[in-house]
Amino acid sequence: MSPPQLPGSRPQAVALISGGKDSFLSLTHAIHNSYRIVALCNLHPPLPNQSITTTLDSYMYQTIGHSVLPLYSRALGLPVYRHPIVGKAVDVNLNYHPASSTTNTTTDETEDLYALLSAVKRDFPAIAAVTSGAILSSYQRTRVESVCRRLGLISLAYLWQLPQPSILSALSQLEWDARIVKVAALGMDERWLWWNLADPAVQRRLNVLKMKWGINVAGEGGEFESLVVATPGWRGRIVVED
Repeated sequence: MSPPQLPGSRPQAVALISGGKDSFLSLTHAIHNSYRIVALCNLHPPLPNQSITTTLDSYMYQTIGHSVLPLYSRALGLPVYRHPIVGKAVDVNLNYHPASSTTNTTTDETEDLYALLSAVKRDFPAIAAVTSGAILSSYQRTRVESVCRRLGLISLAYLWQLPQPSILSALSQLEWDARIVKVAALGMDERWLWWNLADPAVQRRLNVLKMKWGINVAGEGGEFESLVVATPGWRGRIVVED
């Protein structure tokens, strides 16, 4: 359990992470804005021992690369709290209503986030905020905000509506290693897999696809998913075997 927060001390926050660049960039912004990250939080497919490529068709969560998530605990020196995604997209309205989130057979996947953060808050009662990597998805952002309101927490979405080229530029400036692990866009095939998004040459290729096909260069339209494997501030590198 965390100690009580002292007057004048840095407020505590937890970070929702998928392994992707956006969630880790939001975490980094929180640190630069004087928050102290005390734990990492992740939602994963419900069956154990699935491969790194296993993914769910979820409106809310990136799940590809989920088997790597426990390794971030050692790399960042923080505990990782995880919860299986057992719900479905029941309430698909833009604004989420918890009272409408349950049917006779299933519960909305947003409630899995509520269960996860509730567990974290029991261990860290002093937490004040939750970071997430939402950029353009109001669907995701409003659901994180709904859960945070119910738990008395602040939702920190530092990347919200930032220009997407600036997100890629930040990866280069911070000297991160953020690899493409899934592609789903015109002009992107398996040759793109494991390219480093911090590489200016890769960013130029993405800009070419933007001009030709109108893709979102930060992948916000689902064009690709990423996995951060190293940053200068980490204690170690995430090694993914072929």
